[in-house]
Amino acid sequence: MLRAALADRSHWTCFVSMRHKTVEKCNSAPSEIIQTLEGIVASQLTPTHVVYMMPVLEPGSLIALAGYLLEYPFSYYPEPLFDTDPFLCSTSLVVYSCCMESIATKKRYPIIKFSCPASILETEVARETMRDIIMDRWTTRLMDKPFSSMQRIQVIYELQSVDRVAL
Repeated sequence: MLRAALADRSHWTCFVSMRHKTVEKCNSAPSEIIQTLEGIVASQLTPTHVVYMMPVLEPGSLIALAGYLLEYPFSYYPEPLFDTDPFLCSTSLVVYSCCMESIATKKRYPIIKFSCPASILETEVARETMRDIIMDRWTTRLMDKPFSSMQRIQVIYELQSVDRVAL
């Protein structure tokens, strides 16, 4: 079931492969990520295991797994990590910032910030659609809490080119 969910392109996290300075959207989650997540789920079904001992993963797989576990809409999957150049150096990125905004003061408090290569979300319509999806996801999670009438979720995006991306 987990394998099918991760193979489904409509799943929340889209994996973005970075190989030899080429950026492309993956068709599904990398196999190492699927195997690791299946191991985590299986360990939780066995009452004798309290801690799951993860297999040794390549750094690129750990980066992709972290992006998935943090529920980023886009998770970078750099492969292989031999390249000494900074990741996505001078690549045009769509940078999203999801904030909680006070209705009274209009002050914004960042919740999460992430990027996606602009080549993945090429059109303004695609970028606005992603903004709306992010806003819906975070509004659903946070706005049924106390004080929700005093705040709202705002998602802002902009195009940026940076000298490196932290993964």
